[in-house]
Amino acid sequence: MANLYEFYNTDDDGHFLIHTVNWRAQTFTPATAHKITSVKLLLFRYGSPGTVTVGIRATDGSGHPTGDDLCSGTTNGNTLPTESPFEWREITLGDGYNLNADTKYAIVARMSGGDGSNYVQWRRMEVHLLILRVMLKAATIAVKLGLPSLLLTLCLKIGERR
Repeated sequence: MANLYEFYNTDDDGHFLIHTVNWRAQTFTPATAHKITSVKLLLFRYGSPGTVTVGIRATDGSGHPTGDDLCSGTTNGNTLPTESPFEWREITLGDGYNLNADTKYAIVARMSGGDGSNYVQWRRMEVHLLILRVMLKAATIAVKLGLPSLLLTLCLKIGERR
């Protein structure tokens, strides 16, 4: 049985569009050294997107993916669901790769085909919504504690989407 080392599987309220010119990535930093052999991504499709390639890459000093895949695998995007509930698709990463602890890597999803009518969507958390939720919660607590309304105004202002 495989071990689960890293995961984030809550609050998906947005998605990344993936096709020929739209590659997408998510970084992660292992707490312990281990061999990565597969990833599971929450995916769905529109049209007939074809093959999706998912790889693990090193990252540069800014946290962006760099270089070639350290390991990779593919999945048939045409077999993904077209509506909710979406699918946690497991992609096996060939022979895998030995990851180092405390080193940032990127999961990179891409396609050699697809277009605006044939693509894959990778579900994700909208960061600005997460920040807004946290700030609204802090403001609610501040009001209950009788703190000045300035805190509420500040939290709402910072949480605005621009």
